[in-house]
Amino acid sequence: MTFAVFHQPVVTIYDSPKKTKMAEDGLRSTISDEGLYGMVCRVLEEKDGWIYVMTHYGYAGWVCAEDLTMWSEEELKNWQKKGKEGYLALVDTFCADVMSIPKVQGHCYISLVGGGVVEVAGTAGEAAGWTRVRLLDGQEGYVRTQHLCPKRFTEDLLWQDPQPVLDRMKEVSAKSRTAAGGQEGFSLKAVVDHWFDGSENAFRETLVSEAMKYMGVQYRWGGKSFRGIDCSGLVSISYMRCGVLIYRDASIVDGWPIQRLALEELKAPEVLASLKKGDALYFPGHIAMYIGDGKYIHSTGRIGSGGVVINSLRPKDPDFRQDLLDCLYAVGGVRLQGDL
Repeated sequence: MTFAVFHQPVVTIYDSPKKTKMAEDGLRSTISDEGLYGMVCRVLEEKDGWIYVMTHYGYAGWVCAEDLTMWSEEELKNWQKKGKEGYLALVDTFCADVMSIPKVQGHCYISLVGGGVVEVAGTAGEAAGWTRVRLLDGQEGYVRTQHLCPKRFTEDLLWQDPQPVLDRMKEVSAKSRTAAGGQEGFSLKAVVDHWFDGSENAFRETLVSEAMKYMGVQYRWGGKSFRGIDCSGLVSISYMRCGVLIYRDASIVDGWPIQRLALEELKAPEVLASLKKGDALYFPGHIAMYIGDGKYIHSTGRIGSGGVVINSLRPKDPDFRQDLLDCLYAVGGVRLQGDL
């Protein structure tokens, strides 16, 4: 098996080994996702300067070869070992400069966006507020400590047979609707116990706070960073930052953690009482995250309110959107065992 790591701050992932295609509405891009610095993928195919990959969260697409560094099995195992030992960190700000010295007067080696992964090599002194990091090319630099947070997700999926994952992606594209969802072996309790001191409430509050960090970011088709983000990019990256890898697109898919919740009367007021913070709201081709008090956060391309905004499910609220409530067809979420 061969693997690869994204070595640019933001890397475009395409659904074809080309950048544009003809669709029913005319010429359009083939952009489907983004890979961020330090995220790892599995190499499935190479073709004329393009590489077909499966990401660590089970989403496949084509990447320009120049944006990837090829890795062996041993290099991936070493990377995962560093993660388990706490030597990998996530960039936790809009943009973090990696400096040549632990001072703002240093030279900037590279500017990383939120969600990128770096190796922690040491600290330059807690009082100084800088952390020494090692880049993928081996060069060492310094990042403000306040701009880093723990990396909670793993790359374990990359060791599995990719074909079932690819088959499910094709099925989702054909149906364009939600399945029952659920991943065999997934345990929300394990995530909550490991990262949130056993508190499901802390997990859900963190889900919301992670999504809220993207407030005001522009809408970008296929985007997954502070440079621009789409609806499923917002929800999936928020879950990823909390240690749960959900399906990248606006669908509930068997084999991923989110399950469809048994809420028959979706538009009834009592549904709000059943929702938990972090639950996903599904509309045709769109997804949002419930944040409590009848509100949800989402990234929308709508003229006049584009980007990451908050809207309401309550008709009396000024930020209520009737058009979305009318087409809400599913609610999904992760639950503790026996809590469905």
